Amino acid sequence: MIVTEISSIFSGRERAYIYIILSKSHRTVYVGETNDRHGTIGRLRAHIGSCGTFRKRFEERIDDDLENVDDLILLSYVLPSDPLYTGVASTYRQSVEYLVQVKLLERRASLNKAFKVISNVRTFSTTSEKKVEKLAETIVLKFIDYYNI
Repeated sequence: MIVTEISSIFSGRERAYIYIILSKSHRTVYVGETNDRHGTIGRLRAHIGSCGTFRKRFEERIDDDLENVDDLILLSYVLPSDPLYTGVASTYRQSVEYLVQVKLLERRASLNKAFKVISNVRTFSTTSEKKVEKLAETIVLKFIDYYNI
């Protein structure tokens, strides 16, 4: 039996997310952001498709078929309902995504089981804003709590 907890991650209406796709057995992490109408579950569907970015990166960097992974986990973090995060422009979402990835890279070696980060991100001028840094730090701490279980 496989239990999939969906909660409300299919909802992208006036919502935005940072998401992390994780395989503990392959010690692999992929960080992304979205305000997709179908939430993070919609993004996951695109990522695991035959041309999906997660699939391509996983198979290139881990050198294994995605179908061989039986422990994929999607972690979704809801961003504030502020239009800066939920709007069409992605600068603030991508700034949080960037900082989450950077902070995960900085901390991965200190965890019980280190992991590889296979996503790519770029920085923006809003990356240095305190509210963006605080959001990213909160997400990273929640992820580390989950990962260390």
